Order: sequence, then C-alpha cells, then structure tokens
Amino acid sequence: MGASDAPHSALFDARRLVLVAPRETSRTERTIGRHIVIGWKPGRSVEQTAEAALPWLRKAEENSVIWLRKAGAASYDASAREFSGEFGTDVEIFPLE
Repeated sequence: MGASDAPHSALFDARRLVLVAPRETSRTERTIGRHIVIGWKPGRSVEQTAEAALPWLRKAEENSVIWLRKAGAASYDASAREFSGEFGTDVEIFPLE
C-alpha cells in the first residue's frame, strides 16, 4: 500500500475512532470538535466508536450522521435514528448518494 491508501485504510480497516481535523484552523476560535460527523453503518464496531466519542458528541455544537445509500440495499435511517437517540444530543442524519 502507498501513502494514498492511508486514509482509506484508516477509515475502513482500522476499526478505530478516526479524527479528521479541519484543514484550516483559528488560533482564537475553537474549530476542532464544533461539528462531529459519524459515518454510519449498522454494527457493533460503529456503535462502539460512537460510544467512545460520546464526550465529544455531547460538547459539540452540531452532530451529523451520514450513511451511504446503495441501490437495492435497505435504508440505514431507522438504525441511525435509534442509535443517535442514545447520544442525548440533537443529531441530523444525511443519506449520501
């Protein structure tokens, strides 16, 4: 694998919490942790990752859950809504094409 494969491997193979920091940051304003985005796919590994991130989710100004819509596959909206109800924060859910 080359360096270009590292982001894919971190997101899909590591099975660990991954922090992607914004490219631009401000020295006077908090940027990291203001908006948390969780890539959702029903399963214990994603649930464990979200549970590990709960302290950040509860402090964030905005939380989003995204999931990839695949032709012929069931929607992940219901499972994402059910699980995000456990966060104790408002969560917006976005299916991606």
